[in-house]
Amino acid sequence: MNIQGQFGSEEEQAARRLIEQAGTILKGLRGDMPESFAALLFAGASPEDLVRYEAREVADLAEAALPGLELATVPLALPFAYTGRMFVIGRGVEFATAREIALKLLETCRVAAEPLTATDLAHGPVAALDPLFPVWAIASDDGTLAPVQEAAARTREMGATLVASGTAAESIERAAYRVPVPTPSISLLSPLLSVIPGQLFAWSLARTRGLDADAPHGLAKVTLVR
Repeated sequence: MNIQGQFGSEEEQAARRLIEQAGTILKGLRGDMPESFAALLFAGASPEDLVRYEAREVADLAEAALPGLELATVPLALPFAYTGRMFVIGRGVEFATAREIALKLLETCRVAAEPLTATDLAHGPVAALDPLFPVWAIASDDGTLAPVQEAAARTREMGATLVASGTAAESIERAAYRVPVPTPSISLLSPLLSVIPGQLFAWSLARTRGLDADAPHGLAKVTLVR
């Protein structure tokens, strides 16, 4: 199996979905706008133009939300100061968020964090959960929400501490901690916002443990291939 080709194909499909979603939004804008300056402004816009425009909007949302997210996330380091392992779960595009958060916990905090899809959690890994094995769940307000909610319910049944983040964090019942993020106009751009609480948490947890998040022990920025 050509693994590299497979991943490339998935990335290309995600990019096409992003452009298609932008195109749908753009059509709606053109249909609703009157013959005015705004309509003329968007008249020649392509889906790619809208993606670039929405990316700037996401950057503005992130900048505005950052102080509140820091206040909500940084204090979580203390309850998890002695955590040695964690599952980070997501679904759809938020699985990429789960992978990034797990990587940051692994390399900066020495936490054995493993990313899982919400459905994969039930296929064996859930048996490892206990009150000392927390789960971080990223929830989006879209078609992937139901599987994440089901995985969160299984997590709580096992007695594990649950942290919920993402645009639909408030929809995760019985979470011990919730860190919601703003919702962008294009849902496929939500990982740019939902990754922030996890990165802030990893930074704070590293400091709590006396580690330098900017210089992880043994981490090399360049990988030598022989």
